[in-house]
Amino acid sequence: MTDLFTRSTTALAERFDDTIVVLDHVSGSSVQLNAAAACVWDALEAPADAGQVAGRLAQRFGLATDRAAADAKAALEGFVERGLVMRTTEPQR
Repeated sequence: MTDLFTRSTTALAERFDDTIVVLDHVSGSSVQLNAAAACVWDALEAPADAGQVAGRLAQRFGLATDRAAADAKAALEGFVERGLVMRTTEPQR
């Protein structure tokens, strides 16, 4: 099984230069994303798994694969904890 991540339907985002501000209009919580977290957010324009997100980070910032994977995992978990991203499971084919 593969975990897929997708943006919550209650999350609204606005870009300001290199940062993104995300507001959950149901809970009222908000978070300002730095450039790396904004890259993760952008990678979730469509549902994606952690490997796809890590690939975007590695490409954008020139990170080693293991570092990009760790950073992607941390950002995705933080988004899930805040309710800004939903995790679903897709059966492997």
